[in-house]
Amino acid sequence: MRNESGCDNRPVSSIEPVYAETLGLPLVHAGRTHELYEAPGRDAHLMVAIDRLPLGGHILTPEIPDKGIILSQMSLWWFDRLGVDNHVISTDVPDAVAGRAVIVEKLTMFPVVCVACGYLTGQGWMEYQQTGHVCGVPLPEGLREGSRLDTPIFTPVIKAGRGEDDEYVDFSAISELVGPDIAHRLRDLTLDLYRRAEGIARERGVIIADAEFEFGQRSDGTIVLAGEALTPDSSRFWDAETWPQNLVPWGVEYVRDWLVNDSGWDQAGDMAVPELPVEVVTVTRQRYCAAYTRLTGRLCDGDPAQPEKPKDPDIAQVEAPRPDDLRGGIVRALRQQAAVETELREAYDREERLLREIEQHDDELSQYVWQLQTSLAERDRQLTDLRRRYDNLASSKMGRIQRAWWNLRSRTRGAKPGKE
Repeated sequence: MRNESGCDNRPVSSIEPVYAETLGLPLVHAGRTHELYEAPGRDAHLMVAIDRLPLGGHILTPEIPDKGIILSQMSLWWFDRLGVDNHVISTDVPDAVAGRAVIVEKLTMFPVVCVACGYLTGQGWMEYQQTGHVCGVPLPEGLREGSRLDTPIFTPVIKAGRGEDDEYVDFSAISELVGPDIAHRLRDLTLDLYRRAEGIARERGVIIADAEFEFGQRSDGTIVLAGEALTPDSSRFWDAETWPQNLVPWGVEYVRDWLVNDSGWDQAGDMAVPELPVEVVTVTRQRYCAAYTRLTGRLCDGDPAQPEKPKDPDIAQVEAPRPDDLRGGIVRALRQQAAVETELREAYDREERLLREIEQHDDELSQYVWQLQTSLAERDRQLTDLRRRYDNLASSKMGRIQRAWWNLRSRTRGAKPGKE
């Protein structure tokens, strides 16, 4: 499930870059799912997602058409929806890699894959059956595979070298590796992103069972999300309508099941990994498209180059009929209608939020006006009371002065002249 995890009839060590000759740019790194080049004219990298399907220690062939484009666009959609600080600078890239490439910052990457697990599955399910814990976190008894956890847990992985297995560890190991402060920040960022993404996906009928995130650090110490995020390669997606009965993820798991159960390949022997049949390639692409369309409301561009479009037994919504098929035209029209409805719903939600903000401001303004009116009324009352007290005081003073004057006048008039 790693962004750079990786079955070929070619081993991983023989990976050759796909776009080096086309782009003519200095190659920084040729990975199993991404290639990194020096970006033209700026101090940044050009990150290109390719259509390879890595599994175990090999790269499968043939490639999955448009996989790199689908996953790149899905990551960009998530970055925008979550509003998370990330490594993307621009999507203005050479035409040869348009849709599958982005200009990204040069970061110091942490040697940790940060995993948030909200459902009990995969490696965590196996560990829970043996110990009752997952990556050092104790869980309640009686959970089943696919059970939703009361609280998502942080299950980090330390990156291994090429050809080696990653190591699942507990939080204390991450603290020792990157320091307690950084470890806490990575854990908090991971769980916050997962909770928000899982809520968004559930509204669209998708369960994100777990998700991997990779982070890098800028020169000023800021930690940002980097690489691919919340795609079928970096996360485990389930159909909410069939959970928990159907726990088949939308992505590479379908290929893994075919390879282990139906291909006849002997993993322990010297037999080369078989090529993927047309049907497996088609259904795999359909699964990637299903996740993309269900989440974003947008359709995948183009169809696989095979005349027959087999139906995925696990995901009925991703059927890809021929354009000249009447039923296919109806299906496409319904999908387009669903996409429009999704966009309208999102626009409606934005308007609702704006109206709530306006109402909130109106309430605050009304409260302020009421407080001001109350204050002015109280001030008027105080002034009236002060004026009354002044009038009373003035009247009292004037009365006393008048009485004193009359008394003085009376005494003066009644006095007798003295003897000389």
